[in-house]
Amino acid sequence: MGSLYRRGKIWWLQVYQAGEAMRKSTGTSDKAEARRLLREREGQIAKGEAIPKPVKATWDETSTDLRGYYQAYGTRNLREAGHRLARLDRHFQGIKLADIDAAAITGYVVKRKGMGKASGTINIELATLKKSLEAGPGARETGNGARDQDVEA
Repeated sequence: MGSLYRRGKIWWLQVYQAGEAMRKSTGTSDKAEARRLLREREGQIAKGEAIPKPVKATWDETSTDLRGYYQAYGTRNLREAGHRLARLDRHFQGIKLADIDAAAITGYVVKRKGMGKASGTINIELATLKKSLEAGPGARETGNGARDQDVEA
């Protein structure tokens, strides 16, 4: 059984899954709509559908994981990958994975272009970023909208 409560004008719902309280904004100030969303969420839990927890992993953890992945599987030259990750580390250090979205990636591209870097170099770094997001903690749960982007010269 769940409940509704208000924070300002917005209704929030609280449900329990596996004994743990999960709270989420309904994004609406309409109580009837909030009730409908609560019933929908309760139905998901009753059916045994897992409700993903928000990912709290940061870029730092993901970068470390990718270095470990490359070391374990030998799929990349560690020195070369280390240089690429170091560049990404300087830009994304301390940022939550969920905050690495299309705008953040565009900001990175603009910064690297401003440094006079070639499009090919930036694309290789973006491929490393993509691999990090795919292989890192909670990679499939980020919901960050990051896209595979190519930079044109």
